[in-house]
Amino acid sequence: MTSNTPRPPAEQPAVAPPSYGPMPPDRLPQEFGQPPGFPQQPAPQARPAPQQFQPQQLPAQPHGVPPQQYQPQPHFRQAPQHAQPQFQQEPRQVQYSQPRLYAVPVHTQQQFRVHAPMAPQAQAVWTQPVRRTETAKVLAWIGAGLLGLGAVVISALLALALGPASFIGTMIVALVPLSLIICSVLLIDMWHPQPKLALIIAVLWGGVASVVITMVIGVARMVAVAVASGGQYAASDVYSAVIEAPMLEEFAKGLGLLILLLAGRKYFNGPLDGLVYGMLVGAGFAFTENILYFSDSLAQGGVGGLFINAILRGGFGLFGHAMYTSMTGIFLGIAARKTGPLGAIGFFFLGLIPAMLLHALWNGIATFAQDEMAMLLLYCLILFPIFVAWVSVIIVLMRSESKLTRVRLGEYANVGWLTHQEVDMLGTWAGRSQGKKWADRYPGGKQVMKKFIHTAAELAFVRQRLLGGRAKQTVQIEERRLLDQLSADRQQLFARVNAGYLVRV
Repeated sequence: MTSNTPRPPAEQPAVAPPSYGPMPPDRLPQEFGQPPGFPQQPAPQARPAPQQFQPQQLPAQPHGVPPQQYQPQPHFRQAPQHAQPQFQQEPRQVQYSQPRLYAVPVHTQQQFRVHAPMAPQAQAVWTQPVRRTETAKVLAWIGAGLLGLGAVVISALLALALGPASFIGTMIVALVPLSLIICSVLLIDMWHPQPKLALIIAVLWGGVASVVITMVIGVARMVAVAVASGGQYAASDVYSAVIEAPMLEEFAKGLGLLILLLAGRKYFNGPLDGLVYGMLVGAGFAFTENILYFSDSLAQGGVGGLFINAILRGGFGLFGHAMYTSMTGIFLGIAARKTGPLGAIGFFFLGLIPAMLLHALWNGIATFAQDEMAMLLLYCLILFPIFVAWVSVIIVLMRSESKLTRVRLGEYANVGWLTHQEVDMLGTWAGRSQGKKWADRYPGGKQVMKKFIHTAAELAFVRQRLLGGRAKQTVQIEERRLLDQLSADRQQLFARVNAGYLVRV
């Protein structure tokens, strides 16, 4: 007989909400207008036991591993906690290399061997790996100091040669185009900013070293030709402007880019980075060159002549040297992803070809134009379309860099290090803007969000270096360090959010 008594509803398994502190993050969008879906974490369901990362378990030789075998490991743990450091029960054996000057006989080592303690020590004072000073950074600071000293010397020589008043006045005028180019470079480099020291070195190389190298090679060539011809041969103005100057100047400027690549390869992540460094090297060279040209115009034509030359070089030719040298930088950026040091030298000479041709084209127009109106017409017909194409290349490179960030972070999201909503936020301009606006509602949240974004971008480009197949073991160690930093940044961000929520309540 069928009973009419209703059956009790079947019990549904309870799913624990994600816990990030006093307040679940999924309540934030409804209460404070947080952008939907950010930065929520999926509810944990039957997750495996936490795994503690051990640095010594990393592959011994990641170099040359095919990209398809190089996958990020799943993330099933929280940010590293500062627990009480403990000694390991069985010490890990490490072979320390001794200096040759202090070598000791083997039999004395066996006779006076170190005995183990009777019981394991209670705790360790220090458990974190020690970060060693990078040789590249030390050399970078030394190079920056030498270039800065060279800038002071050149400034003093120019002041003596041109006169203090003329030098200061033309330098102020030359600072205007330099500032405009630097601001443009900072906008182009906003997605994944390069180290400030490297940017400063690029400007100083262009304004100091490139000028000195060009003058030394130019004078040496003139002396050699004069000696060989008995003083009978003199280069024409057309040859000097259209052939000799582009070759010498672009080689001197590009040489600085090649040194930057070989000395700081990890800061050359692709063509856009090479373009950024190339623009700054060209801007520094143009700054010193403009002082010389502006001083000559001031001496011959007064303030009116200075004004006309400033319009031509600082207006129509504003991005001249920056565009030329950026061609070499783009080729070196490609080399950073594709080849080693020897291959980079080959790409360097390939990149000099478009740089020299563009430079020769500008100098040729300035040389053969009869007057300013003819030069303006030729600029509009020839150089302006080239400038538009160059800007289009920059836009394509910028979009490619942001898309690459999203793709690489998506690989970490597929195994649990990030959510896909976080990838959309970290890998798009709109997402970054919305994320910073949301974090700005909580005390100190915006600064933590900026750090979170920077760590994620650095992680994406480190993974790109790993997949390139030419990375060293230290690059994989850097990847794991950035993953730990990413988790710590997230926890710090939620701590700011929870603190702001408690204050409001």
